[in-house]
Amino acid sequence: MGCRWKGVAVTLVAATLVASHACADSSLLVFSGNGEEPVLCIDLEKGSRFHLDFINSVYQAPVRETFEYETRAGITLVSVESPSPGVFEYYGLMTDGTGKAPLWRALGESIRLLSHDYLHHRLSAGDTSFDLRNYAVNGSPLIIRARTGNPCAAGK
Repeated sequence: MGCRWKGVAVTLVAATLVASHACADSSLLVFSGNGEEPVLCIDLEKGSRFHLDFINSVYQAPVRETFEYETRAGITLVSVESPSPGVFEYYGLMTDGTGKAPLWRALGESIRLLSHDYLHHRLSAGDTSFDLRNYAVNGSPLIIRARTGNPCAAGK
């Protein structure tokens, strides 16, 4: 009887590992400048959101943009967070005083960033987070592109 249960436990562990890997069905690729090869790849689980954190250069306030990626819809900006009312004015958004504003702004398959200083730019998805200053040249664009299939571990 003990052997039968051991087999079931091994089967359950294997199924869990396969299921957890299967969740990462998309990825975010970050390209520096006009580069053809990504400098960074982040696995993105189906239905999960990812975030871009930075300091707004006009209001010198922290901002968190939250995005969602769906195969058919592409990348959508779904919320903005900041302690600065000026940031919401910049986006043309109304907030209820919570420092958060929901929205639904379709962006397509990629996001183009251009900053004179990437010091405070951070890209995160799930438990993974990267300082973009390590992958960017100040004054040059960064392109964040979503891709369905081929999680990062499976190759670029």
